[in-house]
Amino acid sequence: MTAVIFLGPTLGLEEARSIFPEAIYKPPIAMGDLASLVHNGAAKRPWGIGIVDGVFYQALPVWHKEILYALENGIVVFGSSSMGALRAAECASFGMVGIGEVYRRFACGELVDDDEVALAHAGANDAWRGHSQPLVNIRVTVETAHKSGQISKKIADDIIAAAKSLWFPERTIAKILDIAASAGMDDESLTLAQDVLEGSYIDIKRSDAIELLVTMRQLGMRLQSPDVHPADATHVISHAETETEISNEGQPADPADDSLKVARTVMFDAMLERDRYVMHESTQIAQEEIARFVALSHPGFPALRDRVLDRFLAQKLAELWKVEVTLDDVDQERHRFCKRRQLGDDQEFAAWCAENDLSEKDFENLMAEEARLRKARNWAYMFLSKRLLVGMLLNELKLQGKYAQWANRTATLHRSVPVDWWGLSDATDTSSGQDVILDQIRAGGWRPDVPINEFASEAGFQDTHDLLDELRRHFELRRIRKKALDILEGFDREAPTKED
Repeated sequence: MTAVIFLGPTLGLEEARSIFPEAIYKPPIAMGDLASLVHNGAAKRPWGIGIVDGVFYQALPVWHKEILYALENGIVVFGSSSMGALRAAECASFGMVGIGEVYRRFACGELVDDDEVALAHAGANDAWRGHSQPLVNIRVTVETAHKSGQISKKIADDIIAAAKSLWFPERTIAKILDIAASAGMDDESLTLAQDVLEGSYIDIKRSDAIELLVTMRQLGMRLQSPDVHPADATHVISHAETETEISNEGQPADPADDSLKVARTVMFDAMLERDRYVMHESTQIAQEEIARFVALSHPGFPALRDRVLDRFLAQKLAELWKVEVTLDDVDQERHRFCKRRQLGDDQEFAAWCAENDLSEKDFENLMAEEARLRKARNWAYMFLSKRLLVGMLLNELKLQGKYAQWANRTATLHRSVPVDWWGLSDATDTSSGQDVILDQIRAGGWRPDVPINEFASEAGFQDTHDLLDELRRHFELRRIRKKALDILEGFDREAPTKED
């Protein structure tokens, strides 16, 4: 039941924590940050996200679709002051909650330009200290001074015009006054303007950020009630009576609302796969960075790349065939996977997902994809017939450089236990099906991920009896080898000593 706040130069971190100590604070938001939070998995997702500050020029800004993606997944998104106010005005009809004066001015169309809230600032090591003044703060300051009678409307308008003419990183009080003087403002008016900008400065962005924190903390406290489930956050928020008014065109979004479903485009999916970051060894890295490292360091990367493209083509083929999967298909694929990875219980499964940066939903999507591919493979399997797959399997081993190894091992089996060994040997089969199955597993290298009858069909055997007969050949080979070893050990024990 956490809340995450993206905060930078608008409000100091210590002051923010004194207002909302329970929140997790992150640097100004950039593209990919929201997608990364959503992919943390339902158990780790925050109930709410507050966007105050965001990057403008240092990196790509947060996408609108990311916000909708968070809303679609049941996270309530608030915005105020700076980037948050901009995005809240643009996404209010979809359920993003806008808070504060800056948001209200953008929402009603009074403000339209991004540079109203932009400023130059230092980095995290210098506490995001601002180097310039946001235009919206200048605007509210001089408007308030005019209303109180400190300055005339002309002085207010001239100061705003001077500030607007400057590029936002150069927008300091000194430069604003210089521009106003160059434009013909007299000394008396300049003095009045300076007194207002330096002595009566209104940091409306800071005030709005405080309002956001107060609002979210109050709502967060309500969500701590034992009667409230995290999934009910939007209901609680939409009916909350907070001390600060939430002025918004819409209400917090209902995740079940189909109008919130994000249209998946190539660019959006690429952003989710490429720019989403993960944490490993206490280091935040983008997924694309992992892929680039693998491309340059994995010795089998060319084959891995081809395998990826083969999967992609198979997926497209399954789409063309309109292959559909059921929940039972997905559950069976999940069972197969857990058996292959030897994930025996929920704790081991959860640990594996965390290690591989997969949420429960991500894993289910992956298993649905695998189930769809398996149905397509089964169709191909029936179409080609079992015998025709022999050549394709052996060709794959040849491409991997492993064919000779497996052919030689097969030859050893054939010499020791021919295919028709039942008629050539006096040995009587006393092993049950279960015995030979367990013995083959213990011998290593074989671990069926489905029941034996299904494995027999998938592996090209005529039936289960045919598979068991082949397993008995392997069992007999191991028996022969063990008998030979016992004889050799007997010779060693009977060998004469030096004393003899």
